[in-house]
Amino acid sequence: MVSSSWLGIAERAGMVATEQLLFLLARHTGELLGAAAAPWWTPPDLTRLPVIAQMVAA
Repeated sequence: MVSSSWLGIAERAGMVATEQLLFLLARHTGELLGAAAAPWWTPPDLTRLPVIAQMVAA
């Protein structure tokens, strides 16, 4: 479980940004968790982040 911020909300409280965390995990999963790690049933769809960010900003 991870507590994270979104679009800077709660960022001042020291929480990592969700979008940065997802990109990091998607790019470096093998290096961070080991080659055999399978942290998701399906990989995250990072192409949806801009749409979600626009909804949160609105």
